[in-house]
Amino acid sequence: MSARPRHRHSDSVDASLDSIEAKKAMAPDKLVELWTVDPKRAKRILANRQSAARSKERKARTYQASWLALASCSLLEI
Repeated sequence: MSARPRHRHSDSVDASLDSIEAKKAMAPDKLVELWTVDPKRAKRILANRQSAARSKERKARTYQASWLALASCSLLEI
């Protein structure tokens, strides 16, 4: 029997890294280095970072809006 073909992304993380280290954020200089080797992956990482930043901003706005609504309700009850 022949071995199944491996997916291209299966080698995307260095095998010497343990799972915790692989999950750490990549430093900007390493991202630039990755861009020369695998621009598609670097672009995806950058897009994920931007998406996370937008999500964090939305969460902060939602929290602030709910806190203000709660504070105004508390003032109306007094």
